[in-house]
Amino acid sequence: MQLEKMITIEVTDFCNLHCKMCSQGKSEMPHGVPKGFLSFETWINIIKGLKNFEGPNTLTPFWIGEPLLNKDFKQMMTYAFENNNNNQLFTSITINTNGALLTKEISDEFLRLASLHNQNKSTFGRIHFSIDAINPETFQKIKGSNDLKKINENIIYFLEKRRDLKLKYPNITIAFIVMEENKNEAKEFLDFWEKELKKYNEDIEIAPDWPRTKLDTIYIRRLDDWEKQEEAEKMHKEVCVDLDIVKDTEKRIIKTTSVLGFEDKIIRRPCPALWRTPIIYRNGDVSVCCIDIYMKNKIGNVNEKSLNEIWNSELLKKWRIAQIEGKFEESGPICGNCGNAFGPFLTDKYIINYLKDIKRDDLINGYLKRIKND
Repeated sequence: MQLEKMITIEVTDFCNLHCKMCSQGKSEMPHGVPKGFLSFETWINIIKGLKNFEGPNTLTPFWIGEPLLNKDFKQMMTYAFENNNNNQLFTSITINTNGALLTKEISDEFLRLASLHNQNKSTFGRIHFSIDAINPETFQKIKGSNDLKKINENIIYFLEKRRDLKLKYPNITIAFIVMEENKNEAKEFLDFWEKELKKYNEDIEIAPDWPRTKLDTIYIRRLDDWEKQEEAEKMHKEVCVDLDIVKDTEKRIIKTTSVLGFEDKIIRRPCPALWRTPIIYRNGDVSVCCIDIYMKNKIGNVNEKSLNEIWNSELLKKWRIAQIEGKFEESGPICGNCGNAFGPFLTDKYIINYLKDIKRDDLINGYLKRIKND
C-alpha cells in the first residue's frame, strides 16, 4: 500500500522576519547551533536520491527559515524540475514563504517551471504565503517588519503573471494565524484577499484548516502553542464562527494535542510521521518529525546514504514496531513525551498491511487488542 511522502527540506534556518509565534523569531539559534544554508551539492544528493524512493512524493523546501534567503534556491528549484521527467522523482512541490523576497525575476522563473511539459501540470502545486495581518501596524507587531505593502504587491504580481500565462498552478494560500494581536482584523483580512483572489479566479477556498482543494485559498489558521493550546483553539473557533466559514462548529472542536491530560482517555496510536514525513536538515541529516528541531531522532544523512536506504533502515523499522506495540519511549528519543501524541494517526488497515509487508503478522492481534477500546 503506497503512502504519500511529505518530504521537508530545510534550505536555510535564517529568516528575514521575526514572527513572534515562530521558534525562528524566538531564538538566535532555533536548532541550538549557529544558522546556515543547505548546499547545492546536498540538494543534488537529495533530488537524485528520490529516483528509487517509493512515492508519491511531495517536496516542501522549508522548515524553520525563509527558503528565498538561500542564494541557490532558484537554481535548486530549476534543477529539481528539469530533472523530474515524467514525475519520476516527485509528484508535487509546495513552497512556504513570507513573500518579501519573491522578486519578479523569481516569480517569472517559478511560473516557467510550472509550465514545463516534462511532468504533470499540477507538479508545482502551491505557494503558501504567511501574512497574518492586513494592517501595517499589526504586521509590524507580529512579524517585526514593515514589508507588508511590498509582500502584497509581490503576491499580486505573481497572480497577474500566472493569469497572463494562462496557468492554473501553482495555487496560492494566503494564511492568517489567529492570535490575540490580529483576531479583530480577521474580517478585514478575509474581505481584502477574497476580493483580490477573485479577480483572477472566481472559485477560491476559504478554509479553517489546511487547504483540501486545488484552489487558491485563504487559510484562517489556528495557532500552535503547546503551553496555551486550549486557549488558542477556542480563539480560532470563535473567529471562524464569526466569519461564518465553518458550519459544523460543535463537531469541529479540535482535539488538544497536549499529553498533559486533555485527551488522556484516547488510546495513542502509531504516528504517521515515521512512515511519511522525512525531515531533512540543512546539513543532510534526516529525522522523522518536524517537531524534532534538535534532530534527536536522526536516522541518517543523505550525503552518506540515499533517502531510500535511510527510510527503509532497520533502525526506523524498529521504531515503527515500537509505535505499533505502544512502546513510544522506544520509538525515538523525542517520541516518549511527544507534544502531538494524540494528533493524526494511520488507519488500522494500513498498520495491518504494513505488518504483513514486513513479515510481522505475529504483531497484528496484539495491536488490535491494544486499540480495541478506542
